[in-house]
Amino acid sequence: MIKSYRGKLILLMVLALSLVQLGSSFATLQVIRNLSEEQASQSVKVGSKILREGLEQKEAQYRSATQVLVSDFGFKSAIATEDRPTIATALENHSRRINADLVLLLNNSLERLLSAPVVSAQEVERLVEGSQDFYRNGSAFSRNLVINEEPYMIVFAPVKAPTTVAWVGMGFLLDKDVAEETKQITGLDVGFVAMSGSRATLNTTIDEPSIEHYFESQVSPHEQGQQQSILGLSRLESDDLLFVSELSSPTESAKLYSFMYVSSNSWLKRYYELRNYQLWVFLGALLVAIGVAIWLAKEVSRPVEKLVRFARRIGKGESSKAPQVKTKELSLLSSTLQQMNVDIKQRQEEIVYNNTHDMLTGLANRNAAEQYLKRLLDKGRGTLIILNIKKFRLINDSIGYANGDLILKAIAKRLTGTLPKDVFKARLASDEFLIAADYDICKLFAEQLLPALQQGINIDDSQVNVYVNAGVYYLNNRSQTINDMLRCADIALSKAKRSADSFVLYQQGQDENYQRQLHIIGIFEESMADGSMYLEYQPKVNLNSGQCTEAEALLRWQDKELGFISPEEFIQLAELSGNIRAVTNWVIEEVIKQIILWQAKGLSLRVSVNISVDDLLDKGFRFIVRSLLEKYSINPRCLSFEITESVIMSDPELAVESMNIFKDLGISIAIDDFGTGYSSLSYLKKVPASELKIDKSFVIDFDNNEEDRMIVETSVELAHSFGMKVVAEGVETESCLQQLKTFGCDLGQGYFFTRALRANDFEAWCEKFNSNTVLTD
Repeated sequence: MIKSYRGKLILLMVLALSLVQLGSSFATLQVIRNLSEEQASQSVKVGSKILREGLEQKEAQYRSATQVLVSDFGFKSAIATEDRPTIATALENHSRRINADLVLLLNNSLERLLSAPVVSAQEVERLVEGSQDFYRNGSAFSRNLVINEEPYMIVFAPVKAPTTVAWVGMGFLLDKDVAEETKQITGLDVGFVAMSGSRATLNTTIDEPSIEHYFESQVSPHEQGQQQSILGLSRLESDDLLFVSELSSPTESAKLYSFMYVSSNSWLKRYYELRNYQLWVFLGALLVAIGVAIWLAKEVSRPVEKLVRFARRIGKGESSKAPQVKTKELSLLSSTLQQMNVDIKQRQEEIVYNNTHDMLTGLANRNAAEQYLKRLLDKGRGTLIILNIKKFRLINDSIGYANGDLILKAIAKRLTGTLPKDVFKARLASDEFLIAADYDICKLFAEQLLPALQQGINIDDSQVNVYVNAGVYYLNNRSQTINDMLRCADIALSKAKRSADSFVLYQQGQDENYQRQLHIIGIFEESMADGSMYLEYQPKVNLNSGQCTEAEALLRWQDKELGFISPEEFIQLAELSGNIRAVTNWVIEEVIKQIILWQAKGLSLRVSVNISVDDLLDKGFRFIVRSLLEKYSINPRCLSFEITESVIMSDPELAVESMNIFKDLGISIAIDDFGTGYSSLSYLKKVPASELKIDKSFVIDFDNNEEDRMIVETSVELAHSFGMKVVAEGVETESCLQQLKTFGCDLGQGYFFTRALRANDFEAWCEKFNSNTVLTD
């Protein structure tokens, strides 16, 4: 029993100090615990937002990759012609190239044509029902869905030719690898949950039974009506925090969720450390004197309150300086909170940086590029240059992807080192870079950057030379959009790839010409069916008998919207888009039917058809020709195939093989445009041709050019020595005709006789011409 007042006072003050210390410690620890929990809650919410942004970036990349496929001329042609093997091969190759896990092809009626892996009809029906608004809109879109009880991000893009004829879906599994990417950025565990029927499928970065049990409990029969309650932040039984977001549409029966997870051991670790520290502080305080207790009562409570307020400001995301405290212990607490504040800011800065920069090269990425281009739009002036590395895919295949990345880094370093700081530099895609400024940088690009880029790059002590193509676009119209700017620069880039120039300026009208070409490609099949495409026939006259014995079929196109379309234009587009085979097959069938009609009227002619390189080198074309001959039971000697020298030289062995097969069928072979290509005795000896056509460029100026006459005379003698007939194109005058007869030329073709005529007009002309010749004879 303490009897002295001093002892009682000391005891009272010690008790008071203890109570104060306990209260302060409890308050501090409670605030720290709440702050830790609030920060953990905030981190999972921010992590969820980062996950969504990451998925949006992936969706943009996948949409761009899918758009490449649906914009491909060959793929559009395969869709239009329902060439299922080609479609399947294209889908398989492209899905492998972009690492797609699911491929789905729907026709314009939204019916499944192809899928890999197999997607059930019920799944497709559910997918279509939830996407009607997107299909009606007719533009690319993406959806997060549960397919075959697995979570997928599926990007759909319309195949337009020019209207929508099909839909291509590329699905990407939201698996553990995707979750790991987000974990590397946020430091939090991530997962995806597919809840279908009575089963929950988890793809996550952590093996935690409590999480699996939590979601499985949501699909049990007595919990079916409570699934909505799992969204948002939840605390598990072990104080683990779980933040759940819904990725699928609210109307979907099969739900797709994402979650961010932080364990209690993680967010309470700092709290436990501070709790132990406060315990030692409390025990030490019990040993101090009454005077120290009084000082502690006054001096300790104030800094603690400051720290509490500072901690609360950190929790609200406010920027402030840590309070100054005198005691060593609370100073340590203050510095710990300050360091926590710095760490949070650094993490936020890293997230912002990663969102606007390319991780490989350190240049700005597409997101940052779009923000910069928006500022250029506001100014209404500027220069855009999109450049890419020539044959970069071949470089990757030759030296490996790792060395290909080194080349991309070297290119980025040269962009940064050569161009001024006020020139914006970004990497848009694989080997595609963008430079832009609010002034003209074309001269800077041509004189400084282009030579720097084309210097050799040292890879493993070897010099690798790279060359670039570039498309330049000058911004001068405030009404344009960012997509318009990029498309115009990309059109110029495409033209640069096809030309010998390193860079090409966008010219007004190129976009319209591009749209015209797309329109022409899209109406090939329709024009063959509705009569817009038709054949004209130009006679070949036997110069010995004066009779028209042969004709050449020439394809013409009179479109109701575009008017007359030159063969030079549409034949090239047909070859580029893969439509040339269908066009050639149509021409041959039309010629065969016309020959049959003429034969019924007593007009017997051999009609020649021009064959392209795609036709000649396509082994399937042989079977098509044979089947047409059998279908119409026509004598093959009524047909002749005209093949140019350049076509033969593209693959001489395969070309000669095909020509021999046609010759065996009974179809005669003619070498067209002789003298303009790779004329040589060696190929004339190997080609199984029975006819040689001298190009009109040597005949049309026959009367005034001695050299042309010598070339023609020599060509006639040469052809006859090989046992070939000779046809001279471009016969336009009587003197030219007589000179050709003198040389021994067999057949003549040109405006001197008549221009090319429609079938009925040709028939009438031929009857009149041959009868007049007979009367004259």
